[in-house]
Amino acid sequence: MPAPTGRPAASGAAVRTDSLTSHVHNLVLVGPKLYFGTHDGIWSQQPGQQPVRVSEENFDVMGLTRAGSTWLASGHPGPEMDAPNDLGLGISTNAGQTWSKGSLGGQVDFHRLVADRQVVMGLASSDGVLWRTEDLGRVWKQLGTPQLFDLALDPSNDARVIGTSQAGVMRSTNAGASFSLVAGAPLLAVLATAQDRVLGADIDGKIYTSADGGSSWTLQGQLTAQPSAFAADGSRVAALVGDTIMESLDGGRTFQARLTGIGAHD
Repeated sequence: MPAPTGRPAASGAAVRTDSLTSHVHNLVLVGPKLYFGTHDGIWSQQPGQQPVRVSEENFDVMGLTRAGSTWLASGHPGPEMDAPNDLGLGISTNAGQTWSKGSLGGQVDFHRLVADRQVVMGLASSDGVLWRTEDLGRVWKQLGTPQLFDLALDPSNDARVIGTSQAGVMRSTNAGASFSLVAGAPLLAVLATAQDRVLGADIDGKIYTSADGGSSWTLQGQLTAQPSAFAADGSRVAALVGDTIMESLDGGRTFQARLTGIGAHD
């Protein structure tokens, strides 16, 4: 038997999905398992298999993230749910299968959500206000409108917040109270965090990585176009490009197709 290499197992040949026909808003990687926040609830996929529905309720998952075993989501209710149009922050302790009401219901729809332990930050879709909680949603603070498209928390220091904007990469060292432009940074669109770094994809699909909380960036790899959803876990990186999930097993250096036909309707 060969000795373990420490590298993740390859996902094999790409699968064309015949089940995930809804629009995908966001991705979450948990080891080899990939989760999708969609217009029709939360789905997951094991490598080489068809996606399956995870969430019991069919709701529009506009924001999706996790803090350890606690999952967090935002969006809009499904047709059979008795809930306000803006769901605020929902909480799941069983990997997205069932959800309880957290906070800000009827007030906020987060299209971007990030979390690290007890800290959660989100960008409200209606007005672009940045929100932060340090107790998983019990008490929130509004931090103004920094005009960010996406954001990430530095894995080594949650007071450092990285954001993307039309002007370039923005960085905060005071928990999002203020931001400054990072000189010389690439024009990133979407962000993801792994255990020890932040990754970003630019408007041309180039993949960059930062190990110092967004101060400097190193070119890592290349996709064919800017991804609309982006996730990382360890050395695995997943990116939705068009109707295809591209996956990297080497930190974003190289990619192969994992799942195709997403959002296709026969």
